[in-house]
Amino acid sequence: MKVTQLAILGALAIATVGCGKKSTTTGLTQEGGNTGNMITPVAPNPNPSPSPTATTSPSSPAYTFSFEVTGPDAVWTSPVITGADSILKVTIKPQQGIRIDGSGYDLNYGCSKYDVEFAGETRTTPLIRTQGASVSMCSGQGTSAWTDFSSRLGGSSGVQIKIKKARTDFLCQNYYYWVPGNPETFACPVHAAHTTHRLSGTLCVQVNGTVACPTN
Repeated sequence: MKVTQLAILGALAIATVGCGKKSTTTGLTQEGGNTGNMITPVAPNPNPSPSPTATTSPSSPAYTFSFEVTGPDAVWTSPVITGADSILKVTIKPQQGIRIDGSGYDLNYGCSKYDVEFAGETRTTPLIRTQGASVSMCSGQGTSAWTDFSSRLGGSSGVQIKIKKARTDFLCQNYYYWVPGNPETFACPVHAAHTTHRLSGTLCVQVNGTVACPTN
């Protein structure tokens, strides 16, 4: 009788272990006897896809504006530009002169120079060749000029660029350059724009998140 009781008690003890008691092995917790919700390991992929990486490539186009100034003292100011957290690079590209008001005469110049201002700092462009000009005193120059104002940024929510003090080779081409031995060299290669001369061009601005401006 005692042997039979011991056998029953032993069977009950074994059944208790198999019906819900948790046991830990190498740090994993597993429910004994229940395999329905076990996570099956996935075999390594012999050709794994590259891990996704955060992209830093800019996707938005740079800001582009058309500017126009008349005469030597005109100042053109861009609209407010946002997004310049740590990058502010500007490119200026002159276009052919606009017809002089009331004259029927198209202003033709081959090279020009401008002052570009941001945050109180003014920088002067090198000579810039006007693309498509029939005569050019600066045939070896590029058709645009750029500068980096990033170091001048101060956390402003918006920035503006000013273009001023236009100079062209108009006087040099038409009045001085073609006269042999002419001592009047003050107009060459460029001189302040005449008060009636309307000059135009394109301003391109790169900020954080935009692509770079074309440089020529």
